[in-house]
Order: sequence, then structure tokens, then C-alpha cells
Amino acid sequence: MCVDLDGTLLRTDSFVESLLARVRREPRAILRLLGLLMTERFKAKAMTACDFVFTAEMPLNQGVVEVLRHERASGRYLVLATGAHKEIADQVSAELQLFDEVLASNGSGNLTGRRKRDALEARFGRGGFEYIGNSLSDIAVWRACGSAIVAEPSLAARIALRILRLPTQKIEAPSSLSKWKVFVGCLRLHQWLKNLLVLVPLVLSHKVMEWWRLLAAWEAALAFSFVASGLYLINDLMDLDADRKHPHKRNRPVARGDCSVTEAVWLSSACLGFGMALAAAISPALAGLMGIYLLSAVAYSVWLKRFPLIDIFMLILFYCARILAGALAADVHLSPWLIQFMLFCFLSLSAGKRVAELLMVSSRSEALERRGYRQEDLDLLTLFGTGASLVSVLIVALYVNSPDVVQLYHHPYMLWMLCPVLLYWFTRLWMVIRHGELEGDPVTFAFYDRATWAVSAVVLAVFMAAL
Repeated sequence: MCVDLDGTLLRTDSFVESLLARVRREPRAILRLLGLLMTERFKAKAMTACDFVFTAEMPLNQGVVEVLRHERASGRYLVLATGAHKEIADQVSAELQLFDEVLASNGSGNLTGRRKRDALEARFGRGGFEYIGNSLSDIAVWRACGSAIVAEPSLAARIALRILRLPTQKIEAPSSLSKWKVFVGCLRLHQWLKNLLVLVPLVLSHKVMEWWRLLAAWEAALAFSFVASGLYLINDLMDLDADRKHPHKRNRPVARGDCSVTEAVWLSSACLGFGMALAAAISPALAGLMGIYLLSAVAYSVWLKRFPLIDIFMLILFYCARILAGALAADVHLSPWLIQFMLFCFLSLSAGKRVAELLMVSSRSEALERRGYRQEDLDLLTLFGTGASLVSVLIVALYVNSPDVVQLYHHPYMLWMLCPVLLYWFTRLWMVIRHGELEGDPVTFAFYDRATWAVSAVVLAVFMAAL
């Protein structure tokens, strides 16, 4: 019995994971790797094979593993036949202790498709072996083997099997979710809520009733949502190893293997392309801002997130980019008061996110070290975040006392009520963070928090009374 590795035994692609590991370790290597991928793919495999590390957290197809264990117990001769590099295949074989023989790619060619078929026929004879695979390139092997077995086949493989009417056996997938549900889960639709920040400049400019401005702002929010989803997928790919060790992030579709790394790349490209096209349709200025945001976010995922404090300031810029996008899309004036408030508010929220992550992990594991933070930084980051929240409330107080307010509100003194309300909200948020009850992004948490909704209702009432 012969079995493929990538997408069959492993619910991921070892070559893509080795590429990502090399990019994480040496970002400058990406240009050379792209050149090899377009010309000599097998050399790229040989170059990055040493970067692949098989771990216990890596997603295995448990259905295939159970079949192999049963066959091994019955005395079957098991062969790992894969297009992955020999160094990777040997590593997996040594860890699983299931295979009697390994056939894999080397530095001179890829063992895929017809090459794999010829190698297996030369070793066992035509029809002298069973083969478990999943991809379109496995069609040639299935046509030559004695028994074809399919495990989580790709869409192209399913179509080819139906056209050729090849008799196959099927190993059921461990996940009960359909691919469409998996892809929707990859988009992290709940994170789209934070893109409502795009509407803030329009609302505070008192021009929200002008339908064309409102429509443009909503379109900008949608563009940001798709670009952000594409960037989340890039971040998931760059953080695969750390996410698999994380108590909550290991359930993300890419880390769990429900969405393959190849599918994640294509889905990310589609989201980024649609988001950028929508931004360009709204205005060239918004498209330029979105391009800067995109490049900055990629640099953050690949490199900048490793540096403590710099990663916090990058998060602030990402939040503020949404505010600026809303002003550009709706063509409204961006108040300096709003900019100052948002800078310190987002500084508080970004620091809170890091404090929550530090509290979630009790030891100095890789999940913390990759960002450069240690447990000793908890008090400093807490002081940093709570101080920023107080400054943001102070800015509101200064704004209420400024001449600008009289031009927009009939009863500006009513706005003084915002200060105690915001003080309560920030103080409560930081209590939630310090109690270890915050999971994920503080902005997203705010949209689901009942107390935040109550505070929002009070803020809205204050604004209406002031108007």
C-alpha cells in the first residue's frame, strides 16, 4: 500500500510550509524562491527542505492514519510515495513509524504524476500496489495501481475522476464542514465589525444623511473588510506553527488543516484583489491608501510583528487607516481632535491586546517570544495602555471646552457627560483585560459586550441632546 504525503496523509502542504518557514526566517529569500518556483521547482524544494519541521501539532488526516495502522498490523508493506523532498519525507516517516519504504523527490526532479507512476511500477509492477492520493497529479498513478483510494480529493481531482469513471474507494474526511463553510470561516467575518470605524468621520461631520456620502463610506468599509480578510489569511500562513500551539488559534481553519495552505493562498489573493478593485472604483486616493495599508500589513506579518512596541504602533496605524479611509471615501473633513483621540484610544486598545495575550500564556513559549514580549512586561504594558486611555478622555474634555464645539452643537455643555461615561468604559475594559477575560481583539470584543452597547446608547443620547 502506497500513500501520498501532502494533502493526503498531511492535511497541509509540506513544501508550502517549508517555503513559509524560510520566508519567516529570511524574508529576503522570497525573490530567489519566486524565481526558482517559476523555473526549477525541484530546486526550490531542495533549498527549503531543511526549514520543514514535523511537529505533533501538525494536522494529520486521521482517517488515513487509521487505515495505515490497521494495514500495518495486518502485515502489509507500506510505502510513503510523495513529491515532497526526500529530507521531509524521511522526517515524517521517522516520526510516524508506519512505513517500510520511502520514495520521494530529490535534487534532480519531482516525484509526481507520471514520474511517481513509473517509479511505483518499476518497484512493484503495474497493478501490484494500492495507492492513496488526493490531487489531479495522482490520476496517472490511480490508473496504474491495483486499487485506487481517495482521501479528501481536490475539486480538480473529483472532476477528473468523474470524467474518467475510475473505480475508487474513499476515506471519509475528518471534518464535517463543507468547503464553503470552511472558506467563510477563514474570512473571519466577525472581524469585519471593526471596519465600521470607516463610518466614524461621516457621522461626526453631521453629514450622514447625504446618501452618496453614506454609500461611499459603506463601500469603503466593504473594501477594507475584504482586504483585511486577505491579510488575516496571510497572517495565518505566517503564524502557522505558533497558532497550532495556541489554545484557541489552533482551531482556525488553516491551522487545523480544514483549509489547505494552497487554498488559503488563492483565497487571500481573491480577497485582496476584490478589495483593491472596489477601493479603486471609489477613488484613486482611497486605492492609494489601501495599497499603503496592504504593504504595511504584509511587512507587519512577515517582519515587523517580531519587534516589541513597534507592533503596537503598527496596529495603531492600521486602525487609524480606517478612519482616514472613511474621510476620503465620504469626502469629509477629518478633525484634528478626532485624530488625537483615536491615536491614544487605539494605543490603549493595542496595548490591551498584548496584555491579554501575555496573561493567556503562563510560560515563555514561542507564542510570546515571537513578538519579543515577556511576562515581566505585563505591568509596563498595563501602565502604557491605561495611561493612554486617560489621555484620550482628556482630549475629549479639551475638545468640549474648545470653540469648535459651539459651531456644531446647540447645547455643547451636554457633551461633558461623555467624560465620565468614557472613563467608565475604559476602566471596565482594562479590568476585563487584567482578569484574563479578553480573548482576541478589544475592538471586536466591544461589539459583543453588553456594557459597551449600554455605554454606546448613553453616548448617542448625549450627542442627540447636545444637537
